[in-house]
Amino acid sequence: MNEINFMEEYNTIFERSLIFSIISRSMGLISLENLLDKNKYNQRDVFEFGIRLAMDGRGPELIDKILTNLINLEMDKDRKILKNIQKDAVLSIQQCNPPEELMWILNSYVSIDLDEATEKYNEIKNSFQKDFQMNS
Repeated sequence: MNEINFMEEYNTIFERSLIFSIISRSMGLISLENLLDKNKYNQRDVFEFGIRLAMDGRGPELIDKILTNLINLEMDKDRKILKNIQKDAVLSIQQCNPPEELMWILNSYVSIDLDEATEKYNEIKNSFQKDFQMNS
């Protein structure tokens, strides 16, 4: 995997994780049900599978163990990093950590300037708040 592909996947994980975090903190984990990608879940994608486990009320130790086992099956170094990022996102979302803390955790995996990550986080948060207000 080259750096461009890695960063594209990272950005997708970053955005999706923050959106899930914002929604779950305001409406609860169960509100994520319709956002899950069932194909990815069935393929045991770390993020989708982990979120489903969290929604089902599984404890953080069990989720960590299962996701770590899935990650250990990965042979590609870059994909393993991306899966670890997904695991950290799942555990943060399950524990209802503030989305900004999740942003810091995810940003610690890459060499993106924190100001740039914060700007992206604010764009996601503001976009979600506008969409939420329009639908209310």
